[in-house]
Amino acid sequence: MSGIALAPRGNVELAETLDRCCGLEVRSAALYRSFAAAAQDRPDLCALWTELARNEDEHVRVLNAARWRVPTCELSLTHLSTRWDQILRDFEAKLSAAEALSGRIDADQQLAFALGLEMSEIESLRRDRVV
Repeated sequence: MSGIALAPRGNVELAETLDRCCGLEVRSAALYRSFAAAAQDRPDLCALWTELARNEDEHVRVLNAARWRVPTCELSLTHLSTRWDQILRDFEAKLSAAEALSGRIDADQQLAFALGLEMSEIESLRRDRVV
C-alpha cells in the first residue's frame, strides 16, 4: 500500500494532519510486519519487527483517541504550521521508498530504512519544539 503525495497548501488543519499521521502509522506497521514475515528464520529480528509493528499500532490507537476527543469544530478550525505538511511529506517519501523495495532488500537495508523512519519522527518533533 502506498500513498499519493499531496500538493503543498497554505494551511494545515488539525483533523487532516491527525488523519494523515494515522495513515502513515498504519502503513509503517504493515511495512514492519512484512519485514517480520521475511525474517521468520531469524527469531530475534522477527521479534524486533513484530514489536515495532505493535508500537505503530499503539500510535494509531493514540491518534484515533486524540481525534475523537477533540471537538469537531476545533478539528477544522485549528490550523497548524505548514512545517507539519512538509514533515509528513518527507516521512511519506521515506516510507514509500521502503514499501517499494520491501520484498527486495536484505535485513541490513530493512534496519536502515526503519532507523531512517524512526529518526525522522524524532527529529521532526525536536525541530518543532526548538524552532
